[in-house]
Amino acid sequence: MSEWVNCTGINGASILVNLENVLTITNYGTGTRLALSGNSQTYVDVAEAPAEVLALPRIGKEFAPISSRPYDQEQTLSQTPHS
Repeated sequence: MSEWVNCTGINGASILVNLENVLTITNYGTGTRLALSGNSQTYVDVAEAPAEVLALPRIGKEFAPISSRPYDQEQTLSQTPHS
C-alpha cells in the first residue's frame, strides 16, 4: 500500500512523496531531508519538521502521480499520443 503525503518544498511548492520509498528522515536546515531509495544523492528537502511529515494525512492512490499507479497497459496505450 502506498503512503503518499503532500509535503511543502523549501520553495513553497507542493511535493507528493511516497513514504514507502523514504529510507531516512532527518533534520536539515529549517526543514527535513527525506532520503529516498536509490543512491546517496536521491533526496527531497521539505519545509515540514520530521514529526510533521510523519503526521501528514495519507493521500489515496487516486490522487497519487499517474506513474505510481498500478500499470494498466490498455489505458496507457490509449492515452499515448500518436505521431
